[in-house]
Amino acid sequence: MESQNTLVNPHDKSQNFVKFISLFSQETGLVLHLKQIENKTGSEIAAVQDIIRDCGLKNKVFTGDSLQCQRQTIRCLVESNNDYVIAVKKNQPNLYNHLEIISQNESNILSESLEKDISHGRKIKRKVAVFEFIENNKKEWESLQSVIQVTRSGERGKKSYKEIVYYISNLKKDALYIQ
Repeated sequence: MESQNTLVNPHDKSQNFVKFISLFSQETGLVLHLKQIENKTGSEIAAVQDIIRDCGLKNKVFTGDSLQCQRQTIRCLVESNNDYVIAVKKNQPNLYNHLEIISQNESNILSESLEKDISHGRKIKRKVAVFEFIENNKKEWESLQSVIQVTRSGERGKKSYKEIVYYISNLKKDALYIQ
């Protein structure tokens, strides 16, 4: 799911702006559902939950950014008979810290994959590791089965970089499937 803002004066904190939330199919390249909200009268989280309930899709994999890492959003996905892969950042500190701990334990690993890519003047190495989600928080996060750790490293121009991103999912898929 993706959102775009239209903003006239970014320095005016009281300004109202329009945001579009879309449900996009990677397979077809089509926008399947579009919802418009205004920041003063609507919430992106609530709009995404409405889209999930209204779209009528079943047995699909929904992906979302860390803003969608909400228990109610995940519950909507599971209740609509869909799967999820949702990014987790430090907006969920307890969960994020738990994912870091899980990813440090090699015995939890289900699979991993490494991909190298050279494009747009960048050399990128992407390692995807899928870990079984165990222990605490399982009851709080609907149908949670796995933790996905994506480590991107490489060079942008002459500068080296490395970033680690976590995702949660109700799928137990091979790392190659995720990549």
